Amino acid sequence: MTLPKTAIDALMAPTTKPTIRRDGTGALNGYAVQGLEDGNLLPVELVEEADTGSRGPYFGGMADMRNLWWSAGRMAFSVAENHSWRNQRWSDSLRRSATLLEPVWPKHDTGGVFTFALPTIALLLYAGPLDSEPERVPVEDILTALTPRRADEDTPSLEDTIRTGLAERHHDLGDDSELSALVRYLTVYREPVTHTASGWDLPAFEQTPGGSLLDAAARWVHHSFTHHYLHDSVA
Repeated sequence: MTLPKTAIDALMAPTTKPTIRRDGTGALNGYAVQGLEDGNLLPVELVEEADTGSRGPYFGGMADMRNLWWSAGRMAFSVAENHSWRNQRWSDSLRRSATLLEPVWPKHDTGGVFTFALPTIALLLYAGPLDSEPERVPVEDILTALTPRRADEDTPSLEDTIRTGLAERHHDLGDDSELSALVRYLTVYREPVTHTASGWDLPAFEQTPGGSLLDAAARWVHHSFTHHYLHDSVA
């Protein structure tokens, strides 16, 4: 399912309300949320913010395409005061990321490393060495940048590239900004997750290998995009 442009614009449009709210699956961070039903935009009742759970502040249930764009809207927070070009580039990077993910987004899975693909691609487009505007960067260049060490083990890692690019854009990742919190959440080392807290085996698609969520998401994107955008186009 591809959402119409009116729905995408509504999901990503910032609201002027300062209250942090949620609709049941995670923090909205002050961004408007719309529901889509039978092609019509319907307002979703917002309630006070509650515990966002172990998925982090931007990763609730990801059961369908609406949640992909909704998450993009939640992440479209301001990254710089009085610097509209940086805010615009961050928003454009999220939009481009969600657009590329639409055709490969799992239709029935609600969890797994794919849920972190959206900010991983967006951070690369925003902070990476790709000179083009986010919407103009070729998929092939994105894949190469996401997994740079496939071609050369001495090349800086994806995380290093993003951190360097953010520093060049005058971001201090040691501060308490939402962008810094997002980067920390994605780059911290995590032990492999194969079981629930109660000891039950997780389905394979919800298991995560040891390492950072950023790297795990990059591997998922590389596999999915290669199959959909490169192999299918050749066929």
